[in-house]
Amino acid sequence: MTDSPSGNNELHMDFEALGLFPGATMQIQAVDDDLQSHHWVKFIGFIKNSSILATLPIEGGKGMWIQKGQTFILRGFNGLSPLNIDFRHS
Repeated sequence: MTDSPSGNNELHMDFEALGLFPGATMQIQAVDDDLQSHHWVKFIGFIKNSSILATLPIEGGKGMWIQKGQTFILRGFNGLSPLNIDFRHS
């Protein structure tokens, strides 16, 4: 766990330390979404220092198209505390 060098009260930690488990229900929101819509996904797992894996968000009965470079907030609960994770699709 490390403090953010930008000094903006962000906390950076290894994803493993969050204690999420496969199948956990999470909420995803695109940062640039003017409607502030949230979509439910299931956490599948992660690739260390690379990727977060989750089911595809569904909107109107169809899978949502996620653009490269799009930034998201992922919210969940690990059984002990609520989590907010910012990430960018690359």
